[in-house]
Amino acid sequence: MGGQGKTTIARKVYNNGCIVHHFDVQAWCIISQSYNRRDLLQEIFSQVMGKEDKGDKEDILAERLKKSLTGKRYIIVLDDMWDVKAWDDLRLSFPDVGNRSRIVLTTRLEEVAKQVKQHIDPYSPPFLTPDDSRKLLQKKVFQQESFPPSLQDVSKDVAERCKGLPLVIVLVAGIIKRNKMEASWWHEVKNSLVSYHGESEGYSLSTMQLSYDNLPDHLRPCLLYMGMFPEDASIPVSELISLWIAICFVQNIEESGRLEETAEGFLNDLISSNVVMVSGRSYNGKVKYCQVHDVVLHFCLNKSREEKFMLAVKGNPNRFQSSRWKDRRVSFNFTDEQFSLGSKTFRQRLRSVIMTHEGDS
Repeated sequence: MGGQGKTTIARKVYNNGCIVHHFDVQAWCIISQSYNRRDLLQEIFSQVMGKEDKGDKEDILAERLKKSLTGKRYIIVLDDMWDVKAWDDLRLSFPDVGNRSRIVLTTRLEEVAKQVKQHIDPYSPPFLTPDDSRKLLQKKVFQQESFPPSLQDVSKDVAERCKGLPLVIVLVAGIIKRNKMEASWWHEVKNSLVSYHGESEGYSLSTMQLSYDNLPDHLRPCLLYMGMFPEDASIPVSELISLWIAICFVQNIEESGRLEETAEGFLNDLISSNVVMVSGRSYNGKVKYCQVHDVVLHFCLNKSREEKFMLAVKGNPNRFQSSRWKDRRVSFNFTDEQFSLGSKTFRQRLRSVIMTHEGDS
């Protein structure tokens, strides 16, 4: 299930100096639902060797990766695997010579975990205890400060309603932060977190709906636009801001000020609301890259379809019927190595088109 903290745990292991110093090389690779084998091999190869090799075919690249890892003790993280076929496409490139190399794989699908397990059973992160849930909520809302006396009881109730899911706690904290000192606001949020008795994935999405409903009107289209990018994409902020401005999502609220500064403020507000994550910063501390959790992405895609905000298409656009191009915004995410729009006709109402290759994230 999504939002349980699997990637967070893997990242702590991957970044732990006491662990990684036992390994000669390390690599981190995100496996999206619709992946490209060559792109995955290239990503791992470039991290292992420190350079890209764009000219080799898949099988040659797979063999080069295997040779580069042979004789080295390596740790490789394959994050968010959706299909055991992805493992079959990669595993022969990982030599097993008994030197205590490690492959860490995360997946939300139990059947995938069971099929790829080698020597140990899969580890399923437990739900957070009520006490740990409250500590995480406190950290996300008040940082180093404690809950004030007036919020002691209601904070316990809110934490319990988060069902022990870290992502839900983070989203709820983003809602609460706007009026964090008002007990009435905490009670309002608590009452909105209606108990959900289905899958935890559904509870995460329903919490995301609550977060979306509490965003100011001018931020909602900016968030939905994140669905135009591929899953797990690290989005350049300069590019995102330019797109927001070009399609008129950004207008100066104050009479003075540049549109770029206003757009940066919008992005910072989405980050503060915990619906957008920082994935990279510049030397001066400014946000350089951002991304969204895949649960947030799926929400954006579903909400966009519901509100006819945009159309996201996976696969070659040549196979998409132009008669269905009724949306103002269309995103194509393809895995084919080459494509062309040919004589595809764009409708006059179309205002934004983004085309991304599955490996460009």
